[in-house]
Amino acid sequence: ITETPATTWSLHPNPASNSVLILAPGAATNTRVEVRDSAGRLCMQGLLGAFSQGMDVQSLPNGVYTIALGGTAVKRLVIAR
Repeated sequence: ITETPATTWSLHPNPASNSVLILAPGAATNTRVEVRDSAGRLCMQGLLGAFSQGMDVQSLPNGVYTIALGGTAVKRLVIAR
């Protein structure tokens, strides 16, 4: 997995506990967002526009996840409480 440079899009806060804001200037609101656990299992998915006020990650257990934006741009997200 190759991470995308931080200038393209970002996650805040990271590590997170309750919600994560995806900042993706210029990305279309219908861009697909996928959250996968360390084993590659799909945990959450949706469209970027649906997460404009933040993505609720309270249901995810502590751990390291990957967030894919548009199927190719990948970043790591840490959930810690």
